[in-house]
Amino acid sequence: MRQFIKQHWFKLNFVVLVMVIIGISIYQINAQSAKQEFKRLGAAPAFQLENRDGNMMSLDDTSGKVRLIYFYFSTCPDVCMPTTALLAEVQEELRKKKALGDKAVMLSVSFDPENDTKERLEEYSSFFNADPDAWFFLRGDSEEQMKELANEYSILVEKDQDGNFVHNNNFILVDSQGEIRHFYSVDLETKADQIANDMVALYNE
Repeated sequence: MRQFIKQHWFKLNFVVLVMVIIGISIYQINAQSAKQEFKRLGAAPAFQLENRDGNMMSLDDTSGKVRLIYFYFSTCPDVCMPTTALLAEVQEELRKKKALGDKAVMLSVSFDPENDTKERLEEYSSFFNADPDAWFFLRGDSEEQMKELANEYSILVEKDQDGNFVHNNNFILVDSQGEIRHFYSVDLETKADQIANDMVALYNE
């Protein structure tokens, strides 16, 4: 046995190394899968809003698909523009996974309907090359209505002394059955591919 080990020590070490690598890979895959397990946080509040094409749209119109919802306003001087750019990256990741539109959609909901007119939303969405069948830009009738809806989604919206909106910069993940499953606090570390992976995994659960 000692002679065999002496003659084949390199091969044996190589086999051990491969087994360690495989074990680490399995652990990483399992860890990644665990991240995709989101608790049910309650039913997403219903709404009926105007889409950028002028048609009315409800949350139920996207039932059966995983949804990513973002409350924003297009004249935002800071976070909304880069966050919407991140959504554009999520759109491309979903397209790569052949999930865009069929399995997953995105909804950008403005809480500033006075300035975010239908025409403004069309212009804004076009800037980000938003797919009209998979990324919807919505508005309501009044600022008060939209502030109340945002609050129902646990997004706090207030106006500062300069008339700008102060708000939580979160993505809301809603599953195909209409249950809120996760809140992403968007920052520089937020990854579009991870969000897309989460959406696909949630659709397939």
